[in-house]
Amino acid sequence: MTRPAAAPALLPTSFRPCVVLDLETTGLLAKKPHHDGWNARIIEVGAVVLTAELEVVERRGMFVLQDRHHLYDPRSREAERIHKINPEQVLAHGRPEREAAERFAAWLM
Repeated sequence: MTRPAAAPALLPTSFRPCVVLDLETTGLLAKKPHHDGWNARIIEVGAVVLTAELEVVERRGMFVLQDRHHLYDPRSREAERIHKINPEQVLAHGRPEREAAERFAAWLM
């Protein structure tokens, strides 16, 4: 179990256990797709369950499968560098978007 060094001062004293979500994408999400239809896509979804004491008691994460062409597009390179997820990891271990969404939603419920 992991515990942060100090609890953030902004948390209310009645803080209850919660789920914190984290998404990794192939770039910044734009309001409109690029002229050729390219837009950032989710490649990983993750979450942790925190107790009222901010202790991580459960972790969940999975890669979300995307098209090889999109993953290797030059516009995805900066995001790959930042989150250190390479296209081959996503291709080898990713789940189709619908399956990933359904599994993650089932875990949340």
